[in-house]
Amino acid sequence: MFRTDTIGPGASHYERPRVAASDLSLGAIPCRLPVLLTAVGMVASTVALWSLVQALSSFVKPGGFDFSLVEKPPLYYAAHGLEILCVCCAGLIALTSAQPHLLRRYGLRFLLFLFAGAVMAFRGYSWSAALSVQIFSSSGPFICIVSVLMAVGAQPGNWKILDKVFLWMAIAYSAFVVVGMFGVQSADRWEAVLAIQGFLNVLYWPATWILLRPGSWRSLAGWLRYIPFAVFAVGSIFTQTRLNWVMILAALVAYAYVQRRRHNHMAPRLILAAGLGLWLILFSTEYLSNTKFVQTLQTSADAFLSRMDEDTRTGQLTEFFTNVQISELLLGRGSLATWNWSGSGGNDSDSEWAGGTDFGYLTLLFYGGVPLLLTYIAVHIAPAFGAISRPQSEWQRSCAAIVLLWALRMFSSTSPSLTIEYYPVLLCMGCCLGQASAGVVA
Repeated sequence: MFRTDTIGPGASHYERPRVAASDLSLGAIPCRLPVLLTAVGMVASTVALWSLVQALSSFVKPGGFDFSLVEKPPLYYAAHGLEILCVCCAGLIALTSAQPHLLRRYGLRFLLFLFAGAVMAFRGYSWSAALSVQIFSSSGPFICIVSVLMAVGAQPGNWKILDKVFLWMAIAYSAFVVVGMFGVQSADRWEAVLAIQGFLNVLYWPATWILLRPGSWRSLAGWLRYIPFAVFAVGSIFTQTRLNWVMILAALVAYAYVQRRRHNHMAPRLILAAGLGLWLILFSTEYLSNTKFVQTLQTSADAFLSRMDEDTRTGQLTEFFTNVQISELLLGRGSLATWNWSGSGGNDSDSEWAGGTDFGYLTLLFYGGVPLLLTYIAVHIAPAFGAISRPQSEWQRSCAAIVLLWALRMFSSTSPSLTIEYYPVLLCMGCCLGQASAGVVA
């Protein structure tokens, strides 16, 4: 039924299927339904994010931004509801056809994770809140339920399509960021953050995936995969976001590791890339210095360098532990929990903040306590360590690197969410759980 060939230089011991024409039938269509629903959900999530970004500019304050004042447009709610429906249905359908070993090895862990999410919701929701749209909040039970999307990534046969989905994501979000950068009118950090930070957060994952994915590096097309990553880097200068540059360095380390394991020689490419980047910088400085874009970029870069050693975490964490007792983190405060934070943007010095902290793991503790944190790590992160050291396919190695980058990012302001930023990571997490079966290898 299948014949195989190798997937690229340095990876001859991995195989991928060639499906004969006789194997294609209408019966194969339901197998692709989870991937189709996932793609539709991502499109809907993109529409929701775009509509929100368009509305944010109306709520800028001098020197800051108050999220509590934001009124999301109706289009956002319609698109957001569609995305949740699509990705959850995609995961549930894929789960019904999951490989038996997947349920045996990870089924209990996943049930414990869902139970921890249920406890979090029970401790946080009143009956009236549970029957309202608050059930879909960023700290509600759907943050746990959406993890069923991992089942889509756990099926090796889906990755040929998911790879193309990530490619189109990288193209679309690169375009959003470029348009946003050219639309920035000043070097004010908050203007750039509101215009492109949401798109940058999403772009990082498909851009990094394009770097890490298996494939040939000998063609001109191979060099094009650096473009989304370069767009992310330039956009991060506009937003003056230090975390983004930490993640850029981490992605390059992951890239070097993955390429070394694939026996690909990187030095000539890196030297050429560095030379090309230097030439572009010198060209821009010499010939484009009078353009508004380059002037804004230079001013943003100077401001970025000036805030490199700025401490924006200690004060927040001090206030957090002043308001939240260590004992409360054992089981968490539950969904919809709040704490007093003067930096939340409200008018009062001690404003109630319904969000978490700039430390993703602490945010999980705050809402769901130790049970939620431990089960999240066991289900979503721990399998990546085995997958990157003993991958059953090159796709799995790339996915494991993405998951470990997510684990690193959670030491800062990132945590699970019902947005397109999180969905590619969930799919990669699923790939780390999956096992290549005979004849169907990713």
